[in-house]
Amino acid sequence: MISHMICLLLQINILYRKGMKKIFFKVCCLALLTAGNIACTGQGKINKGESAAADSVAVVMENETALQADSTGYIVKVGNMAPDFTVTLTDGKSVSLSALRGKVVMLQFTASWCGVCRKEMPFIEKDIWLKHKNNPEFALIGIDRDEPLDKVLAFAKTTGVTYPLGLDPGADIFAKYAYLRVKAKDADKVTFYHNGSQLTDLIPLGQEENGVVSFVWNNLTAGQSYSNITAKYDGGKELSGISFTTEEEKQLPNAGFEEWHFTRPSGVQYWEVYYPWAENGTSCWNTMNLLTTSEGGSNGGAFNPNRNAYRYNANSGTIPTNDKHLGSTAALIRTVGWGQGNNATGSDNAKYKTVGQLYLGVYDEQSKVPNYGIEFKSRPREISFYYKYQPVDNDKFIAEVILLNVTNGMETELAKGTISIGGTIDKYISARIVLNYTNMVLKVSKICVIFKAGTETKCTTVPKFGDLSDGEYVGSQLYIDDVELIYDYQE
Repeated sequence: MISHMICLLLQINILYRKGMKKIFFKVCCLALLTAGNIACTGQGKINKGESAAADSVAVVMENETALQADSTGYIVKVGNMAPDFTVTLTDGKSVSLSALRGKVVMLQFTASWCGVCRKEMPFIEKDIWLKHKNNPEFALIGIDRDEPLDKVLAFAKTTGVTYPLGLDPGADIFAKYAYLRVKAKDADKVTFYHNGSQLTDLIPLGQEENGVVSFVWNNLTAGQSYSNITAKYDGGKELSGISFTTEEEKQLPNAGFEEWHFTRPSGVQYWEVYYPWAENGTSCWNTMNLLTTSEGGSNGGAFNPNRNAYRYNANSGTIPTNDKHLGSTAALIRTVGWGQGNNATGSDNAKYKTVGQLYLGVYDEQSKVPNYGIEFKSRPREISFYYKYQPVDNDKFIAEVILLNVTNGMETELAKGTISIGGTIDKYISARIVLNYTNMVLKVSKICVIFKAGTETKCTTVPKFGDLSDGEYVGSQLYIDDVELIYDYQE
């Protein structure tokens, strides 16, 4: 999956035979697909302290020498040989950089959402392409980042460029299916092949206004490479083949909620802070427990105004429970009352009341709010889970999933699904959230999964009058277990 690009910025001396005039072009050549920011004009430099090759992948040229950043931060030098690659153009033809050796080659990396690209492309068209397109010693190719054919064709039309555009088809490739697109007059006359064998299980999606016909190639294997996928129109000439690797069918960590640990401050007897990950493990799921125990301590006594020692003063809203669907434990997400100075009067009089949450992300103790989301690189279609629910009155629990792309610190929502369910459910049943994709161009960088016990803060369980131990304020209670991401194509 191409989430970001690092480009080599090469300086090429172009020597025209007539007049022996030297002209200098800055050329971006693709060098490495890794975890950096997408490189537009001038981004051949890395910050001090950053590795020139993220994720232990080196930028290797034809002499197999790994590049190192120089004192100014650039990872390439004038005269370096660009690595070879092959790109499929919008007309179905393919071009390899090696086939253009000896020519002056300009590669422009672009995307429809890139504002700088949109501004520079008309100038590239006017000042470079139209002037030199008939020169047999010159080649110009724009390579669109992770956008499907129909999007690239529309992009070319709106920018008014006529120079060749290459496809980087990553956006069309999911874990268990892929979109195959070609420009054709009649979708019924289009056939696709894999290693020479015709694909017969394609799902036709029809033809768009720009003439692009789309199909879904379903039932693929996640994380597998597919090569030599070609197309024919009406049995005619075969278009150049494409290759791709499907996304991984990744699942969420601790999705069965078997891993927990708790801490209890010195001198504290009646309350603790629960964490939904193993001790010394890595946190992914998180809670509001640091908030609802933040005023806890060890001051007791029936008439102590600074009372904070009891569970009704400090209580973890989200805790493990043996009442599970499968395995040993599940997550119990509760609305709880808390706060220093709370008295056990037998009534719903807590100083504070907080709706319990279980979410992917971290809790920000300074701002006292969750920071939702963890890094994720695959695109599921649905999420399923098992639940039980004990609401207070007409309360409803909320489950939400959001997929985001993060580029240059800017978050773009790609897909979202939300359900809100009320009513008492005494036995575990399954629920599904269908993700509605509003952006299938960008790739996923981050996933947010959020469970909330409800929206109401009323507590029907309260500490008994005079309680000096583990009495608690509890409202709506949501049991969650066995969360699963589903990657199958849904029509």
